[in-house]
Amino acid sequence: MRIRRTVIVAAYALAVVTGCSNSPSPPPPSPGPQAGVTQRDLCNSLMAFFSGELRAVDLRSVAFLAADTIISPSGSCTITNSQSQRSNGQFEIHHESSANNPAGNLQQFFQETTEMGEKVWVWDSRADPRFETPILRFATRVGEWNSQLEIEENTTQTASGALHLTDENKHKAAQFLLELTKKIVDAQ
Repeated sequence: MRIRRTVIVAAYALAVVTGCSNSPSPPPPSPGPQAGVTQRDLCNSLMAFFSGELRAVDLRSVAFLAADTIISPSGSCTITNSQSQRSNGQFEIHHESSANNPAGNLQQFFQETTEMGEKVWVWDSRADPRFETPILRFATRVGEWNSQLEIEENTTQTASGALHLTDENKHKAAQFLLELTKKIVDAQ
């Protein structure tokens, strides 16, 4: 009897030391939020740029994919005028390991510049008589990601009328493009 009691006590002690238990084990922890920038984050950033830096009014954002979708391998958001439904601009980003030219098939219209130590290509259609619509496009490449920011002047309204981009606005747009692109790339 004494041996049996010793064996039972020893088995119980071994179970406690090794973590064995008769009670069910707790469920595994649920995964936390996914890392990465979502379509919602992209649209919120673009909306904040248009309303804050450009002082645009009557805005609405339109996401390329569902709002909670993580941007990978691409993402896009368009800003429209909430009354006319016309596009005010958009931001697009694509992971492209072999496409080194972020300006795409419009490369001949872009001029290269440097912002924050990075290359940015700018196309200002206002300076080209072949184009009637005043559109500015900014393009950059960070790592293997190409991105573009487009701003349409004549459809973007401010409190004082149609938007007219100054050199300062263009500088801020190029910075915004780089910052948002780096944020998305760093979150991958």
